[in-house]
Amino acid sequence: MAIYHFSVQIFQRSAGRSAFAGAMYRAGEKGICVYDGREHNYTEKGWVTHTEILLPDHIAKTHPEFYNRRELWNTIEWSEKSPKAQLAREIELSLPVELTSNQQRELLRNFVQKTFVNQGMIADICIHNPPVRDDLGRPLDAAGKPTEKIDKMRFQNPHAHIMLTMRPMNKNGKWESKKQKEYLCRRGDETRKFTASEFSIACKDGWEKQYRYEIGKDKIWLTPSEAEAKGLIVEERISPNARASKSGRPNEKTAFWNSKERVREWRQAWENAVNQKFQELGIKQRVDCRSNSERGLEELATEHLGPEAMNIERRADRFRRSGFPETNVERSSAGDINREIRQYNDFIEDRNKIEKAIDQQIKNTAVKLEHHRGQMIQSTYAGNITAKAIDMAQRAVNEKTDTLQTTMDTFHMVTAANEKALAVIETLTTLLESCSRFQIGRKKELQQQIDEERQRIADRNAYMKSILRQHGISDPADIAILKSEKEVLDEELSLLLQKGMNEKMELSSEKQSYSEEVRHIPDIYRERVEKIRKEMRTYAEQLLYHEIADNETADPVQLQKAANQVDQVLGTSERTELHPSVEQIRPKGHGR
Repeated sequence: MAIYHFSVQIFQRSAGRSAFAGAMYRAGEKGICVYDGREHNYTEKGWVTHTEILLPDHIAKTHPEFYNRRELWNTIEWSEKSPKAQLAREIELSLPVELTSNQQRELLRNFVQKTFVNQGMIADICIHNPPVRDDLGRPLDAAGKPTEKIDKMRFQNPHAHIMLTMRPMNKNGKWESKKQKEYLCRRGDETRKFTASEFSIACKDGWEKQYRYEIGKDKIWLTPSEAEAKGLIVEERISPNARASKSGRPNEKTAFWNSKERVREWRQAWENAVNQKFQELGIKQRVDCRSNSERGLEELATEHLGPEAMNIERRADRFRRSGFPETNVERSSAGDINREIRQYNDFIEDRNKIEKAIDQQIKNTAVKLEHHRGQMIQSTYAGNITAKAIDMAQRAVNEKTDTLQTTMDTFHMVTAANEKALAVIETLTTLLESCSRFQIGRKKELQQQIDEERQRIADRNAYMKSILRQHGISDPADIAILKSEKEVLDEELSLLLQKGMNEKMELSSEKQSYSEEVRHIPDIYRERVEKIRKEMRTYAEQLLYHEIADNETADPVQLQKAANQVDQVLGTSERTELHPSVEQIRPKGHGR
């Protein structure tokens, strides 16, 4: 994640701070502050890469001189008379090192214009990009050695200072009051606060200001009518000033700018602006304005090192590079705290990486187990369907075998009987032909025997044809077709048997892979694996349904049966019913 820094501070005169001096320092310029007459010269300050003043449109028209930094902040210093005045608000933010200088300026300018200037504030922008330096102020290169070559220096901290005005300016170019005086007015027993403009209307309704009078040893607040009733005159007032609230009524726009909620909005707005720019440029990093605790992170934030602690750390680093042992180098206490924090954060990071790797391994294992289980369900389902097909094919082969056997037996029996009958007929015909013409009775007897044999042949042929017709054969010559059909059925049965064997081998292989995967799960992670499996099971089974449902003959009952068989073999607990049904998920246009 890219670095996020966004801090807000107020230039208060009561703290001895000068907005003019701050502006000169941040811009690397010089000038004389008209409020105290002091000259401030920071022209020797380096690494100021960009300065710019943005004015709201109405101020740019009435006060174009405010584009001059000295004019702007001298005017503000002079207009604030109070020794406790709040002179300016400063936003300090880090600029993404992932962007070029031009991209940083564009991002910053758009953010300041939209967030501050469009709200009526004047913004003085200064961008600093100092190199990494040692305690002597010398720039360092990548190896930590002093260098004077800019292209060798390390620039790791581009940041911007945005000084904002605290007092709104009206359309006529006049500074508005930060607060309006509120008079504590009375009407009978009621007391209410009114500004001067509000009182000019309220007085018509009987509201009166209160003035302080001294009656004996007491000092009391009275309205003019109450004073008159007591016989007191205007000249007896302790002060001509009417009674007013201590704090006054804040200017609505000033109160809006000063609310804590605005700071949260500004921080969020800078986060959104940076992340949007990253997205536009295809940069994967993101910034987050929330603290580690708000983001639910265990890592601790490091402490800010002040100038003194930072200088001690830089001197220690210089001594270490010079060969001094760490035990002989003085470090700052704040730096020691940060080192302990970084050590703790490194431990958290390493632990999180290990836990993340373990979580991923647990998830991968759960996915593998559910994959094996799904494959086993699919193999079992296919095996059950194949077994059913084998049973039907076996019955068909048996029926065809019985038919062929019956047909062949009948054919052979009739053929054999007819051959014997033909032999008898041939013998009887020979005897008939050898009879004389006077053996009339003998001829008649032989002819009758021949006719009877021929009738038996015809009867047997008719019987054989009736048997063949029962099996769909019209001619004895078609018995060869019956044999061919049986051979086809035998081949289909053989293929189904081979398919069933392959499915059993696949099922056995998946079961072995499943068992091997389970065997390697450490006992302490088994419960987590099972939890993930249960969470993903419904989705995995729906995928299996969709895969099988592409087949129009898919049978949801058989699929549920296969799942039951697999879970019984695996001992899977808390098995869920397979949903949805094939009818529910089969694509439109598919029939069963």
